[in-house]
Amino acid sequence: MTDLLSLSGLKTQFNTDRGVVKAVDGIDLTIREGETVGLVGESGSGKSVTALSTMGLIDAPGEIADGQVLFHDADLVSYVARKYPDQIVTGRHDGFIYINDGQIDMSSIPDRINVPNRADALATLARENPKDIVQDPNDTGFLYIDKGYVDLTDVPEPVLRDVRGGDIGMIFQDPMTSLNPALTVGEQVAESLELHRYGGRKKDTWFNAVNEALSRGGMNEDLREETIDLLAEVGIPEPSQRVDEYPHEFSGGMRQRVLIAIALACRPKLLIADEPTTALDVTIQAQILDLITELQDDLGMSVLFITHDLGVVAETCDRVGVMYAGEIVEEGPVEEIFTNPSHPYTYTLLESIPHEGTDRLTPIEGNVPDLIDMPDGCNFAPGVRGRSPSVRGTTYRSSSTGRPTSTTERNAYFQNTISIDTNPMGSVPLPPTKFRTTKSRLSL
Repeated sequence: MTDLLSLSGLKTQFNTDRGVVKAVDGIDLTIREGETVGLVGESGSGKSVTALSTMGLIDAPGEIADGQVLFHDADLVSYVARKYPDQIVTGRHDGFIYINDGQIDMSSIPDRINVPNRADALATLARENPKDIVQDPNDTGFLYIDKGYVDLTDVPEPVLRDVRGGDIGMIFQDPMTSLNPALTVGEQVAESLELHRYGGRKKDTWFNAVNEALSRGGMNEDLREETIDLLAEVGIPEPSQRVDEYPHEFSGGMRQRVLIAIALACRPKLLIADEPTTALDVTIQAQILDLITELQDDLGMSVLFITHDLGVVAETCDRVGVMYAGEIVEEGPVEEIFTNPSHPYTYTLLESIPHEGTDRLTPIEGNVPDLIDMPDGCNFAPGVRGRSPSVRGTTYRSSSTGRPTSTTERNAYFQNTISIDTNPMGSVPLPPTKFRTTKSRLSL
């Protein structure tokens, strides 16, 4: 599968009177086309800040201090390249548009173009002939960009406005407070369509278009019908009637469906679902998860699930990243992570899940470290059982060759990494019966 989104060395921090809070501290994460990736960890680990950083929604006193958010999409690259040709580069230089490959109509290019490799030729042509960049190889123009990416940490705000909702949709936390109580649900879904389908890339007067629609006290007929279709698509009954109702007239589950309709209005390539089942009862949670999975299959989009619920990850995700204190301490396929965890935090997180047949809960001991004054070495050391660790190693990052594959090797890794009063895993290996595999997915 082709990469769609790549976070590389991403650091997001908040400047306070006490010091700098390192909310996200140098994480790497890749989401491929059509893939579902989970991001798990306890509250305050940096999951939501990662999502907001991806969307360019970090406000002062926060800032993205370092790293890249690379969005690999040929349509977006072509669009941004036409608007900002001076930002086109072929390497990690000053610029936010990277071109790797494409198609050139050799009969149309200037004879004077003579560069050593294809990527440089594409970049040179694009910089000098931005009007000839096309988004479809059959369109009029001689340059079609097939592979490239845009660094979303550097792009101007107008580009980010196009990306939000257009290329990347997001379901925000808490459906009870995420909708505007003064607008009907239909107006709020239609606003997303106005901004991106009728505005955004197709015209620069998107703000005027929305204001005009709202000042009329409603929507034109085509927009209204499209809004009703979206509400029906996400399973809202009697959408032609409910399109004119206000959020307080909807249940929590129905509000979540409205938020999903807003996020998917313009058929994004990536959906970020930030705690999409929070504050919903178990039955409604299952319905929302099934809906997102069904829509993903229909639209072929990628999904980033942000959650503290490992059951959601087991049911829906292909890969999972485990976050703790601003770092991704472990990442890999769901089945591998759940049945053979390599980092002490991952193990204790799994061990803390209530299971049938157990009389006592197993909490994670210790406290989350102060993000202003982080410990040396492994951030999880103050929370490992034993409570008096002396870290000798560094945070473990999983790889295809570095993951311990047996209980003996895993415990040896922990002993070599963290010296504590007792073995952090105790003498009991992770019971393989805690999780079961169904259709290549895990269920708790």
